[in-house]
Amino acid sequence: MASPQVEKGFTRIANEILNVIMKTNLNGTQFRIVIAIWRLTYGFGKKEKEISYASLADYIDASRSQVAREIGILIERKIILVLGK
Repeated sequence: MASPQVEKGFTRIANEILNVIMKTNLNGTQFRIVIAIWRLTYGFGKKEKEISYASLADYIDASRSQVAREIGILIERKIILVLGK
């Protein structure tokens, strides 16, 4: 990340979402998962996307089991939603 520029792309997030997440107590993996989900959804102009545990684990450089465990917590806390189940 030598010279990040918005001209090379950016992810648009509503201030309301940022304000809430700043006040939410998340561990490091949970925070990285939330950021990755934002990137893979809002970053591509989508409000929802199917994302596997394995691809998310690769994306944030974590184990699949760690991602599965932390996503379960994020779902339980209603920080992320699973649609279509």
